[in-house]
Amino acid sequence: MNLPRIFLLIAAGLLTSCVSTPETRINDNPAVYGGLSPAHKNLVSQGQIKEGMPKEAVYLAWGAPNAKSSGGHSGKSIERWRYLGHYPVWTDSHAFGHSYYSRSRYRGHYNYCPPTVQYITYTQAEVEFANGRVRSWERLR
Repeated sequence: MNLPRIFLLIAAGLLTSCVSTPETRINDNPAVYGGLSPAHKNLVSQGQIKEGMPKEAVYLAWGAPNAKSSGGHSGKSIERWRYLGHYPVWTDSHAFGHSYYSRSRYRGHYNYCPPTVQYITYTQAEVEFANGRVRSWERLR
């Protein structure tokens, strides 16, 4: 086997091992999945959640949250899980407003400045738990 092919196989293995899906989380946590009701198992395997589900089922369906917060409401302990998303914003300028082509101050010629990308973070979904079960949830479409 030649060297480039070995690197390709290693890279493919690393990329696939980093992807977390409901299926991989179920396979990694068979006891948790086995303890769910048939209705919750069906939802989890489709990556969906609903009110009344335990935290463990939400983890299997959606994965680990990016942030957790806790508080209270009407005498009950509340926990909120937040899932973040990122979308790219391509710009044709750098931080100081240079366009694709900027005139060099020293030689009088134009230099090519490639577009840059920045990622904007947004809240993709939130789940609120009361007594360890989903009280409410919200997800962008």
